[in-house]
Amino acid sequence: MAALTSFRDLIDALKRSGTLRTVSRAVDPRYELIAVMRAVQKAGNEPLLFGNVAGTTAPVATNILGRRDVLAMALGLEPRSLLPALVAQEAAQLEPVTVA
Repeated sequence: MAALTSFRDLIDALKRSGTLRTVSRAVDPRYELIAVMRAVQKAGNEPLLFGNVAGTTAPVATNILGRRDVLAMALGLEPRSLLPALVAQEAAQLEPVTVA
């Protein structure tokens, strides 16, 4: 499994897998969007895409990396190998080079 290289690729992958929940009705960004997001986080913690947010023509994606399986998919890893892979990456970091 290859790591995804863009946020758009991640959104598309979530749509294809059926993991992304979409909200198509109009929502107010100040209070309603957050209320829906919190309710979903308590229920199943699925990623959300709001397609009709008042005051903007842009969709709003929230909670995209809120689940371990989604983060693993984005990084091209299996969920069970996520933590060991992240620990290995942390251990393999290069020392920073200070420049003038």
